[in-house]
Amino acid sequence: FSLPRFGWPAGMPRDITPHEPPPEQEACWPGRRGETVYGVQTDNLNAFAKIVAWDLTTGKTTPLFTVPDTGAGGCALTREGKLLSVDLYGTLRRHDLATGTLELTRTLGSEHEHRCNVILPAGDDRVVGTPFISMNFWGYNTRQGKGFYGGRVAGSYGQCDYAVTVGGKVYFAIYSGGELTENDPEAQTGFPRNPRVVAQNGQGQHGAGIATDGRVVWVAFKPKYGTLDGAMIRYDTVTGQASYKNGAIPGQTILDPMLDAGSGCLVAGTTFLSDCATAVPAHDRTVAVVLDPRTMDVVRSTPGPEGVDALVNIGPLDADHWLMQDGKRLFVFDARETVLAPYARRPEIPDGTAGIATAGVPGRFLVQIRMTLQIWDAIADTFAPMATLADDFVGRWWVHGADLTFDCGRWTVLWRDALRGEKPEQ
Repeated sequence: FSLPRFGWPAGMPRDITPHEPPPEQEACWPGRRGETVYGVQTDNLNAFAKIVAWDLTTGKTTPLFTVPDTGAGGCALTREGKLLSVDLYGTLRRHDLATGTLELTRTLGSEHEHRCNVILPAGDDRVVGTPFISMNFWGYNTRQGKGFYGGRVAGSYGQCDYAVTVGGKVYFAIYSGGELTENDPEAQTGFPRNPRVVAQNGQGQHGAGIATDGRVVWVAFKPKYGTLDGAMIRYDTVTGQASYKNGAIPGQTILDPMLDAGSGCLVAGTTFLSDCATAVPAHDRTVAVVLDPRTMDVVRSTPGPEGVDALVNIGPLDADHWLMQDGKRLFVFDARETVLAPYARRPEIPDGTAGIATAGVPGRFLVQIRMTLQIWDAIADTFAPMATLADDFVGRWWVHGADLTFDCGRWTVLWRDALRGEKPEQ
């Protein structure tokens, strides 16, 4: 293969031999046949591979054909001059490089138990899930007892990191395109019409949180690789208007924004770390912050404690105070007076805590301590056991108002009105 703008690597000696003339266009060049080098250009937003040919004698590059849902890492040349590719969804294809003819297509079966980033109720009788790093989604009708494969959840490579329902529709926050897509569960499914992209912030990478007031959706993203300014989207589901904000706190990322029902503002913590450690931090202190819900500008903020690289907003304690977490330590953020301090009633989460989330009522939180789910009254500092999880069965759980969803590998569990004491639904 050839390194764009550099030349040919020699393997073990690690030398690079420049080639003249260079190709007109850059690509990943997986192989050479005679005086022709075949390359793959990847369209990350629309998720397809364009196969090109580079004439070594002239430097001219010629487009040959495209392969859907495929990246450069999924393509390889054969000795016979064929291109083999495997796409995101397990489809094997063989193309003839000389003619561009598609000679073979096979769908590879899989019994992999794919963990999900999101499982949420979508209406009275539907559940929607988005598997990890697969950029697709599924749905299940609890009334009919039938499920379906929804196909693409967005156009780029990656996954859905967060989702929320508003007005009967599902909104997905997408890595790696910094996108927000909208799905109508009542309409025929098929990207790019349903789901469809309703907003995109090119500075965004992995999702860092999602919030809604029942009309507007706010999404926070970690920054594009190699940069430090986090990204945000504000989308009005009624008007269809989208607005954007990068670097609300310069050099930091907004984490888990939540709506303050009293003021209408967003309350959040931050991290100064880049996405996947791809840039050197510019700060050494996090921030507890209140954001304007329209502009996503900072209204009030205060520095986080020393030695903290990520300050996570867990949820409200009361009308003015919010519980925040760094590792094992707990803090209380007074959003009105803009003061952050250790939480005196319980400075650290209990030993064995595997997860913690707001339980939908200020001062109440759902906590998993080892294999037991418990309701924690953070004001009284009392715990009430709620359910015991079987060993190695539940991989992850989410709170959606009064409902809970559980990712159990091959199974999904929906517990309607769990926080009101009803029985689970599988």
